Amino acid sequence: MIPIEHQATVTKVSAGELTVCVPRQAACGACPAAGLCGMKQNKEQIFSVAVADSSAYNSGDSVIVTLNPRLGWISVLFCYALPLFLMLLPLFSGRYFGQNEIFSGITAIIVLIPYYFLLFLGRNYFKKKFTFKITRQ
Repeated sequence: MIPIEHQATVTKVSAGELTVCVPRQAACGACPAAGLCGMKQNKEQIFSVAVADSSAYNSGDSVIVTLNPRLGWISVLFCYALPLFLMLLPLFSGRYFGQNEIFSGITAIIVLIPYYFLLFLGRNYFKKKFTFKITRQ
């Protein structure tokens, strides 16, 4: 698999961590992963990248941020596929067992509350799992 790479600019340097800004590029339309990475929605994406030696970087440095494509698919699973399945399950099962549409719809939305709360509780796990690699340009 080809890694997902974006050019970025270091905006902030702190101990063991860099804050980088990835601007939206015109080439995103031709990228095969454009629909997955979420770069199309925003003009720029700002996030933190853990590094071993942050003293080697300065604010304004141009870097390349790399993500393993497998992790991209896992994020699609947790952010889109599972919530969709969790919404459709009570929606269709409620209709199958004779519940009215409003009750089934409200139940389908309420099911997402504990799901996103569990994702919130597991944010430190996901922070460790979804690691970006950063290289100088």
